[in-house]
Amino acid sequence: MKVFEKFFFIFLFIILSSLSLSAEEKISVAVMDLKSDGVPVKTTIAISNLLRNELINQKRFIVIERSQIDMILKEQGLQQTGCTDQSCAVEMGRLLSARKIIVGEVVGVKEKFIITIRIIDVQSGVSAFSAKEEVNGEFNLGKGVENIVNYLSERIEVSSKTMTGYYLRGVIPGWGQNYAGKETKGFIMFGTFIATGAFSLYSYWDYNKKSNDYDSLKAGLSQKEYNDKYNAKCDAADLFTIGVSLFAATYVINWIDILVFSKPDFGPVKTAGYYQGSFNISTAMNQLDGNKIRFSYDYRF
Repeated sequence: MKVFEKFFFIFLFIILSSLSLSAEEKISVAVMDLKSDGVPVKTTIAISNLLRNELINQKRFIVIERSQIDMILKEQGLQQTGCTDQSCAVEMGRLLSARKIIVGEVVGVKEKFIITIRIIDVQSGVSAFSAKEEVNGEFNLGKGVENIVNYLSERIEVSSKTMTGYYLRGVIPGWGQNYAGKETKGFIMFGTFIATGAFSLYSYWDYNKKSNDYDSLKAGLSQKEYNDKYNAKCDAADLFTIGVSLFAATYVINWIDILVFSKPDFGPVKTAGYYQGSFNISTAMNQLDGNKIRFSYDYRF
């Protein structure tokens, strides 16, 4: 029975790991440096950095760092400042593996700053929505950026069905089905999982108790007493075997359902601009290296 104890603790560790890994999934967001119109460039860059910091403070997004953006774009021979239209922003989003791209501009009118930004969905290639904030004076820029981010945060869809999230949740029967939108099946699967698990634990406890009762018998008792205790131990062992078998069967059925029947439509997933599970060739011009051809194979689970 010590094997069962080891198995139980390993299984518990897997469940706890899946709970932490499949917490609320976050989408990646890239903030491009805002355009400057009548405003010093250093002020516009500062506002762009404020946007990134406020998005990070929301704890709902994976915000790509500016240094990482510059590094990836440099590898492709591109620059943030040369990307002004929507199609260019979408292409940059694919290169950066971002789900959303934030672009916009800062217009200076006397002592007033007018900050206008747009959220572009990389997959669809369209502007999802926009926001505008008028700020009086540089000292109020922080509050103005905070207002914009709060407005956008309420409108950006954070969670999405991904293969990673689906299969991680499949570790706990019923959770993956619920994630896929099969709530009734998920409830039944989870209920069966809890019931068989509880039955297995009870039968294990009962076996240990009756085994200890038999092992603690003293000499001098009647043969009937020995036989009764031994039979009780054997019956408890059989009950425990049934409990573990039911629990294992529930888990196997759960994974058959996860792999075959309940799998949702994840849609095409792209990583750094490439479709998952495909071989891709991309070209980029680099002023230092000339024509550079990059071969890559990318698969995202």
